Amino acid sequence: MGARQRLRGVDALRFTAACLVLLTHTSAPWAAWPRWTAPLHWIAADGGTGVTLFLVLSGFSIHLRWAERGEEGGAFPVVAFWRRRFLRLYPTFWLAVPFCLTLTVLADGVSTVAHAPRGWGWVHGQMPLWTQVLAFALLVPANVIPLVHFERAWSLGLEEQLYAVYSAAQRWRSELLRPRGLLVTAALVATLFPLAVMLVLPGWVPFADGATPREQLLLVQVPALALPWALGYALAEQRAGRTRLPSVLLPRRMSCRLSEPLSRLTRSSASISSMSCTTPAP
Repeated sequence: MGARQRLRGVDALRFTAACLVLLTHTSAPWAAWPRWTAPLHWIAADGGTGVTLFLVLSGFSIHLRWAERGEEGGAFPVVAFWRRRFLRLYPTFWLAVPFCLTLTVLADGVSTVAHAPRGWGWVHGQMPLWTQVLAFALLVPANVIPLVHFERAWSLGLEEQLYAVYSAAQRWRSELLRPRGLLVTAALVATLFPLAVMLVLPGWVPFADGATPREQLLLVQVPALALPWALGYALAEQRAGRTRLPSVLLPRRMSCRLSEPLSRLTRSSASISSMSCTTPAP
């Protein structure tokens, strides 16, 4: 069974996450909708869950290919890894930019694009046009330099930064990627990072209403959001049989129940039938 077939479950979860993010950013006038659509209002406000799910699935999918190869794969292929990442992201993004800008001009007029402010986000003032063009081309700093009309691209920039950390650690410091230590470190950083920011910016409260763009950007950086990606990485390690997650994170009974769904994501139906776990999935 091919890799795409074996990961249909992951694709389904990606679709779910995409719907959560899409509904969050829609401008649908919910107040005018019938009362029976009320559950959609709650779902539409849950884009943060969609982003978190995306990050977990990203860590799982990206690392699973390497985890299944194990030591037989030799040194981590940094060039091949980035070639795959580039081909999967950049051509589509570069095609989407002029398409979306064209739709924006048709809907709101040329003045909307021509006179759009190009704020730095981190500091006051306007950024030069060449800086914005370079940010669009590179995409990596999208969570540091907000892209005009593409502010939501911050998650793509964050992903590229996580890939850079992952590939560098895999190639030169693989001991840093031991799942248990990685999860503990990521959890500590995710906890301490907002605390440190609150010391630097007195009065700043995470997720507070009316937060400035500068304050909002602080919550979409690698230190704040690396934990879900690390969790996906650890799940891939366990799925490949290279480690076992601590019972605190994944109790034995839960691990047994989760083994069948995870197998459906990564193995054929023949391997599922030979699993040793006897506890039925819920």
